[in-house]
Amino acid sequence: MATPVLASTSVPRFIDNDTNVSGYSNSRTGFSEYMSSSSLYNGDARIQSSGSNSYYYYNFPSVTVSANAPTIQVKAYLNHSRFTDNQAKYYVCVNIDDVYVNIGTINQNTATSGWNPIQKSISSGHKRSGVYYIDSSFVQTSGNSGYSTGTDAVYVTPIY
Repeated sequence: MATPVLASTSVPRFIDNDTNVSGYSNSRTGFSEYMSSSSLYNGDARIQSSGSNSYYYYNFPSVTVSANAPTIQVKAYLNHSRFTDNQAKYYVCVNIDDVYVNIGTINQNTATSGWNPIQKSISSGHKRSGVYYIDSSFVQTSGNSGYSTGTDAVYVTPIY
């Protein structure tokens, strides 16, 4: 069941990889290498060659947003020297038809250690029955050879 969100309310969804901390599920195509380090959020992450076409999905309970053209913010936790993808792509699902919107890219090689925010305003053309249904996010490798895409925790928030 979706949680209604008013235009003045922000309901973040924090999702960690490979742990039960967030209580939500993850799935992946690629990202088979598991890594652990004290610099990583909750001590673990996943990594994949950026030259592949791989995805790491973060699934969470749906949030409905009725505001027109809300801004969706994704914060990615990046804190490891092996995360070097210079154009890691971040997406958020915005409706029940599984339409994903590219929120932006993050240069993981030059990213600040810790939370790295990107955001984008969502067009009203993505509404279904007068609302946006936000229930998942994913990171995709850039396709650029010679780099590695890291995936750790993400934080998804509609902001107004």
